[in-house]
Amino acid sequence: MLSGGTPPHVYNDGAVDPFTEIPPMEKIPYQGMLYATNREPADEAHPEHYYQNASGTVLRLGIGRLSLGKEGVDWDEARRISLLKNRTE
Repeated sequence: MLSGGTPPHVYNDGAVDPFTEIPPMEKIPYQGMLYATNREPADEAHPEHYYQNASGTVLRLGIGRLSLGKEGVDWDEARRISLLKNRTE
């Protein structure tokens, strides 16, 4: 039985390793993902947003930058935390 604070049992014996030696962000082209949207660009009143909820008539293309986890946590640390038997993080 799985509980919220432990990794799945299938990882215990090492037969399945969901983690690669190469951090996943290094595999992703541009460290992000390509997108297309017809949403209107954000207005000056909301500079923290890139787009409004309102649809427009122009198709805009871009790269969405991705980040995983807390700032400063590298892939080895994320792997270590994920495999802890009793984790609080």
